[in-house]
Amino acid sequence: MKKIILLILMLSIVISPCYVAAKGFEQHYENSKKYYNEGNYHQAVKSAKQAIKLNPESAKLHYNLGRCYFQAKDYKKAMKEQKKALNLDNTYYQAYNAIAVLYIIEKKYEKAIEYSNKSLLFDPKYPYAYFALGYANQELNRLEESTKMFQKSLELGYKAADCKNNIGNNLLDLSEKYLDQGKKLQSLKFANQAIELAQEEVKNNPNSAQSHYNLGVCYFYTKDFKNVIKEQKKAIELDSQYYKAYASLGASYIFENEYEKAIEYLNKSILINPKYPKAYYALGLVYQDQGRFTESNEMYKKSLELGFKEQKCKKHIKKNNEALKINRPTVQ
Repeated sequence: MKKIILLILMLSIVISPCYVAAKGFEQHYENSKKYYNEGNYHQAVKSAKQAIKLNPESAKLHYNLGRCYFQAKDYKKAMKEQKKALNLDNTYYQAYNAIAVLYIIEKKYEKAIEYSNKSLLFDPKYPYAYFALGYANQELNRLEESTKMFQKSLELGYKAADCKNNIGNNLLDLSEKYLDQGKKLQSLKFANQAIELAQEEVKNNPNSAQSHYNLGVCYFYTKDFKNVIKEQKKAIELDSQYYKAYASLGASYIFENEYEKAIEYLNKSILINPKYPKAYYALGLVYQDQGRFTESNEMYKKSLELGFKEQKCKKHIKKNNEALKINRPTVQ
């Protein structure tokens, strides 16, 4: 009997530290999740690291630490932890996609696509992977493929607003792309699809300034400027600081030949955000139509400096310079 009691005591001495360690790492893991959800990412990192000290062979814990590093914007360490997670478990589909997102931040979009696809091999219904694929393909200007991926992510329950916003942007970019190619029917098809999506969003969120702004932008692509004006005024009514809505409203008045109103609203946009390139570009168009070529060039150059489409800006500057040359007085 004494031998049995002694054996039990010896086993308890061996087992207890493991049990305590197991309980300890779970507590640190739960703490890290709590801090993560509270937005206290540096404290989340500390707790996640303490959990790993007690259980260094857990893929889940390395994945968790990688997520914490990501939110703390320490992307190198985040990548290191996600790769550790995969070394410990090469079927960890969340880690594959976490690496894909990190490659998106590094602008390595092909690598991002590779890792998101690996994620889907192990879980074909993982919505985050489809969203990452949508974003990476969007950046590579593969708009049809990007739209499919965002749609799939939406179907699988990912954030509806984010998916629909990206799908809408893709549809408008596709509309512009086909318009530039002279394919008006295809351009109109994509623009109308964007309008349907935006109308649904306004119906679901009637007090959202962004929803009205997005719908206004969609109408712009079909040259329905009356409805653009209506929606952008509603957006401004809901948010008086919505500089993009002021710029869109101003641009619409250009096509209605109401130049003074256009200038007024474009200047309001710039007053709120002096670094919004589209407002300067639209002012360039106004001044160009009014024959104020020097002022127009100043606006195009400012838009160019702020990163707006180089080809379009330079094309208009060249046209203005030619007009200035023709109108220059000659010495008799």
